[in-house]
Amino acid sequence: MSPSATARLLAGFCFHVKFALLLAAGQVMAVTLGAAVKELAGRISIVASNDCALH
Repeated sequence: MSPSATARLLAGFCFHVKFALLLAAGQVMAVTLGAAVKELAGRISIVASNDCALH
């Protein structure tokens, strides 16, 4: 293999690794964000129901 072909192969490999990592990080963030939103929604509904019960 010529040096340029090897370099191209390496560049492609690095790109795929970066892309895979980015995808994984995105999924982790989406799951974390989803959990946080659910938690927040749960707290809001508890506060809302307590608020309604007080009146």
